[in-house]
Amino acid sequence: LNFVEAVEQIAIMCLFFLVVICLWTHRAKVLVLFTGDDRLHCTGLDCVWWTLCRCCGLCDHEWTRCLTRSSCCPDQVRERNLVRLVGRILGLATYTIEISNLAVGDLPCTHQGNFYLCVECAGNPPMVT
Repeated sequence: LNFVEAVEQIAIMCLFFLVVICLWTHRAKVLVLFTGDDRLHCTGLDCVWWTLCRCCGLCDHEWTRCLTRSSCCPDQVRERNLVRLVGRILGLATYTIEISNLAVGDLPCTHQGNFYLCVECAGNPPMVT
């Protein structure tokens, strides 16, 4: 390498590190730019589920339903995705739940006002009602 190429490579490395430092210091704004939220909603178990059980999103294992179509299979397993079923048993896959009819009372307030409830669960975005 001659002197000019060495200086050019050092300048490019310095510029790269400046960009990385800038992105790191403003990571919340960068996340809002790319995801629309100021944090990543992902847990370690989500990463295991996505990489190992979903093959990085390439396979959802719906083909396992044909293995359980027999009438010999128990009702809990019949025509179900076996990988998702095992993932739920191991705690890797999610369950859908519904929260309804919440009653909040005896709030320490001296005047009438509008109150909002925020529910956060694990890596999911907060829900405000």
